[in-house]
Amino acid sequence: MGFAYRGLFAYLVTCCTYARRQHFARAATARDVLSQILQAARARHFAVLAYCLMPDHLHLVVEGTRADASLPGLVSSFKQRSGFKHARTADTRLWQVGYHDRVLRRDESLLQTIAYVLNNPVRAGIVQRPEDYPWSGSDRYTMDELLTDIARGRRNGTARCRR
Repeated sequence: MGFAYRGLFAYLVTCCTYARRQHFARAATARDVLSQILQAARARHFAVLAYCLMPDHLHLVVEGTRADASLPGLVSSFKQRSGFKHARTADTRLWQVGYHDRVLRRDESLLQTIAYVLNNPVRAGIVQRPEDYPWSGSDRYTMDELLTDIARGRRNGTARCRR
C-alpha cells in the first residue's frame, strides 16, 4: 500500500500550465489562480508556507493542518476551479494533467525547500531578488520573515519555519 497523502505532512508541489503556455505572465490570471489556491488551502486544511507562480508553472510548499488534510483534494480543488474560470474567460486550457509532488521528510529542511521556491524567479533571471517578484509569498509569513529566516537558517540552522 502506498503513501496516503493525508495528514500533517509538508509537500513541495509543482503544477505546469497546459503546453507550458505563459498564462501566469498575465497579472489577472496569476491573481485568480493564487486566490483559488489560498481558498482551497483554507477549505482543505492546509497552510501555504510558500508559493511562486512562474510564467508557465507554479511551486507550492504546503503543510496539512489536520489529520484529514488531503493533498490530492487540495490540488484537484484549486486546479478544477481555476481551470474552469480560465477556460470560460480565455477559451483555452490552463493546466497540464497531473502534478509533481514530493513529501518532505521530517529530517529535511523545510526552510531550504522554501528558499528553493522563493528563489525560482531569481534563478530564471526574471528578478534580481526574491522580494521583487510579485507572485511569491506565503499565507503564514511575510516575505521579510521568510527571507530573514532563510538568511538566519543558513548561518546557524535555526528558523521560525520549523515543524
